[in-house]
Amino acid sequence: MKRLLILSALFITLMLGATPVMLSAAPPTPKRITFGAGQTSVMVSGILPPNGSDAWVLRVQGGQTMSVNLGMWNGMARLAIWGADGTVLISDHADAAYWSGAVPSTQDYNIQIDALNNTAPSYTMDVTIPPLEPTPPAPGCVNRSAFVADITVPDGTPWQPNQGFNKIWRVQNIGTCVWNTHYQLVFLDGEPMARVTQLAVARNVAPGQTLDLLIAMNAPAAFGVHSGRWQLRDDTGALFGTRLTIKITTINPTPPPQAIVISPANGFQFAVGATMRLTYQGIGNTELSAVALYINGTQVAKQTSRTPAQILTGAFDWKPAAGHYTLTVVATDISGQQTTSPQVSGAIVQPSPQCDPSIDFRADNLTLNRGEHTIVRWDVDCVQAIYLDGQGVTGHEARDVQPSDTTTYVLRVVNKNGGADERRVTITVNNTPPPQRRDINGQWTAANDYFLEVYQANGCSNADCNIAGRLIHQVGTMTPEIMDVQGSLNVYSGAVAFVATIPGGASFNGTLDATSRTLSGTLSNVGALTFTKQ
Repeated sequence: MKRLLILSALFITLMLGATPVMLSAAPPTPKRITFGAGQTSVMVSGILPPNGSDAWVLRVQGGQTMSVNLGMWNGMARLAIWGADGTVLISDHADAAYWSGAVPSTQDYNIQIDALNNTAPSYTMDVTIPPLEPTPPAPGCVNRSAFVADITVPDGTPWQPNQGFNKIWRVQNIGTCVWNTHYQLVFLDGEPMARVTQLAVARNVAPGQTLDLLIAMNAPAAFGVHSGRWQLRDDTGALFGTRLTIKITTINPTPPPQAIVISPANGFQFAVGATMRLTYQGIGNTELSAVALYINGTQVAKQTSRTPAQILTGAFDWKPAAGHYTLTVVATDISGQQTTSPQVSGAIVQPSPQCDPSIDFRADNLTLNRGEHTIVRWDVDCVQAIYLDGQGVTGHEARDVQPSDTTTYVLRVVNKNGGADERRVTITVNNTPPPQRRDINGQWTAANDYFLEVYQANGCSNADCNIAGRLIHQVGTMTPEIMDVQGSLNVYSGAVAFVATIPGGASFNGTLDATSRTLSGTLSNVGALTFTKQ
């Protein structure tokens, strides 16, 4: 009926002479999964196009336990499962490749497989549905269980707010009863962090056997420590065995990267015919995947790295025609976060018939410690040729240099009349290595249930650097007290001071040790505290 309505609307549009509306691609037609006589498990397979989907459908009796396990030879994919009546068993927002549970009613259930991240995975999918009748427990048997391991998400794992994850506990049947598919894992107390409060055991588990229990969860939006407890329940409704805990920390998301056009400067103006070297850079708070240069909205250069890097620098030689131009840089980190730099605008003009030579040769820093960098810059106009240490260059450039010893750089120009001129810049290098910088970035814990998340200002090259973050006080299961803090860090002496940004807020003074692992000091109204980096 829906297809008929769409075709009718398209026909009317064409008859009226209007531009037809482009229809989106139809979803894949589901393929029917059937079980042979005596079968409890079926495997299907397929290949997805990039970011494409595949669909299956099968009939399941209400109360039966269905387990769906998606395996991929390559690429990435996720499951979505829902009933014909619209009941959702697992949403595509869970980004999960496994689901197990008792279905609520007898009907057709749809299983959709979606490719992720522009991949085209080859997949296999196991669907298991044990018989509805459970194996009765032995007369007088005892239900007992033991915790074996956290297969995923050990206690204290950090997550970003609302981030989804799968928690899997492994337990062992150490009693004398056989656990059947009427046994359940149920939520006891704390924060459930899940869309369900109970999970059916997927198969019979004999004494001595182990079982993996998976619950799809989402980290709470509030920052701090969150926990909950779960326990097994038998087919009579009685709880038994070890209590299983989930304990995570919701942290501040990683800030997006920075992007900058290093040269030329905003308001640049150059003559037609000159070749300019454009330099650009991305700085990430985590690993960068790429930094790209755009001229008037069109990408002209892209810099990547084969090894993990938080700083990517690129260069592009440009010989433009006359006109006005806008330069921007886009930095992308491995999480997909992007930042666009401020615009750098300027013009390329026809050269004046006559001009006087001008030479400006300089360095950002004339004294360095061994291992440090600086930028050598020059701006030269109205000359015939320019050479830096014998190498031909253009009139307006900047070079990142790292001399190992005291070095003199020579800029030689040839004037239009054939005469030559030189400028020299000497950079003195101290042989004493620079003092070790201390790093306060990260998460810290202390006694009395205090937690600290703090970060140093990006790109700070001075001894005293600004810091910012949050101080969290968590007492039991009460709502945590969270205070934004700002302060400073001397990266060489380790002196740290910050204050909560609320009227009368707590203040802290202390010292970060040389290993950057221990932060000791005094918190007002509390006393001495020692934080340890996580």
